[in-house]
Amino acid sequence: MKTEILLSIVLGIAIGTASLTNLRIYDVIGLSEFLLLLIVIYLILNYGKTLFSFKINSIKGLIKVILFLNIFFISPFITFLNFFALHMQKSEPKYLISFMMGWIIMFGIYNLLVKNKVNMEKIVMISSIIFILLNFIAFIFFYDISLYGGESIYVEQRLKGFSKNPNQMAFYSSVMIIFIFMFVNSLTIVHKIFLILPIIYIGFLSGSDAFVISLIISSLFFGLLYLIKKFKFGLLLVISLTFLIFSFSFYIICCQLEIFKLILYKIDKDGLRVALLVNGIKSILYYPFTGLGPGSYSGISSPFEGMEIHNSFLDFASQYGIVSLLSIITVFFLSLKKEIEKNNYLNASMIIFFLTMNLFHNFSRHFVFWLFIGIFYFRAFYEKETANYLKKDNINV
Repeated sequence: MKTEILLSIVLGIAIGTASLTNLRIYDVIGLSEFLLLLIVIYLILNYGKTLFSFKINSIKGLIKVILFLNIFFISPFITFLNFFALHMQKSEPKYLISFMMGWIIMFGIYNLLVKNKVNMEKIVMISSIIFILLNFIAFIFFYDISLYGGESIYVEQRLKGFSKNPNQMAFYSSVMIIFIFMFVNSLTIVHKIFLILPIIYIGFLSGSDAFVISLIISSLFFGLLYLIKKFKFGLLLVISLTFLIFSFSFYIICCQLEIFKLILYKIDKDGLRVALLVNGIKSILYYPFTGLGPGSYSGISSPFEGMEIHNSFLDFASQYGIVSLLSIITVFFLSLKKEIEKNNYLNASMIIFFLTMNLFHNFSRHFVFWLFIGIFYFRAFYEKETANYLKKDNINV
């Protein structure tokens, strides 16, 4: 019991302070990273045999093996070749350890959840309260005062708080919202909403289009699932409604093309994202199976200009290959499928929230990203109901 409480507290503090990316020492390690390093050491010492034991007779085992081989063996070799032999300066070997720690966190949290060694509700309550308090402190004490180095908590009127940029603030706001809805069972849906209101406000202050779009899409997804269940819509009707919605959207776009162009121009920021996407896909095709190792391989005019694709999944594919990407996508798909089958529509919409948020920026280097994948891996493959697995949403459907 003492171990469970201590692990939950440490994880709660680590997640709650993960947004303090601008306060890292040498831009590498901060309080969150240090605490997660302690967790990783604990996992290796106590679950080493389980962590590094492999079975390939199931999808679950195959995913673990593929990611392990690529992250621990293939990628270091490719990175060594690219950086030291071919002098590819866009390669970043320092992130090799980060992804290795990410793998340990992913499968470590799975083991902790299976053995009920952590209390997710305590973790979420601790982390969300810390997150809100930290941003409250930023508002009160640093609103008109620049941080060291002449750095403000705002960038072009977008809140970044103690993060390096506003997009990271938006990401961690979404993380807290997802955690609260998925794991805080002791509160009703109304109380959950009151808890997340300040977090949503922080997300809006970040000025992130990705945050707003993700919030809207996940809400629409939940509404669609709810209506299907409530009114027992058949598959044909759902397909018909989807077709009508897309047709109507296409009609609006065609009739209001200039307005749509202005909206797209604002979201895409002068077409840079499209260029990064196209050149990022080109970089993936150079080493489609193994990836190029940790680094940033997209660019505005051509690949390999040292810029990210700004998509967690495609950036991961450029670094670790399409096979590793498919392994992660499989985890998301199976966890989403299981939540829908169990009528946990709120949980399913939170998975959509996380997926959508990661389509617009690269957060795969953040340890919380791997923590989430580990949680979804648990929800996808662990059958037995436990205290860490929500039996049903607090919503009557």
